[in-house]
Amino acid sequence: MANPNIRNVVTLVGNTVVQNATTVFANLVVNAASSGKILRIGTISASNLDGTNAQNVSVDLVRSSASYSVVRGVTIPAASTLIPVSRELGLYLLEGDTLQTRASTNSNVQIVCSFDELS
Repeated sequence: MANPNIRNVVTLVGNTVVQNATTVFANLVVNAASSGKILRIGTISASNLDGTNAQNVSVDLVRSSASYSVVRGVTIPAASTLIPVSRELGLYLLEGDTLQTRASTNSNVQIVCSFDELS
């Protein structure tokens, strides 16, 4: 795992991924160990599709097989959206890092994540 120098970025590619969160942590964004890239996370939004019940969401950064909580068990009211990560947070995924999400109920929380690939 390296930390590529982004001072002289040659390539900047924008991406968006989506996920129906489940009750077990699942990969949302993966930066491969030898990608030669830094991934700059722009925004993660988590929408509660349940119109009656609140849902909880967690986001973890996994580095070197250790999980670090970005947000843990944050409640999203019924029919609402939470922005657990925004540009102001300044979250970067180094080579080998993974972002994972989990929700309190299967398929009631939709996750949308925008990020930039810098190389």
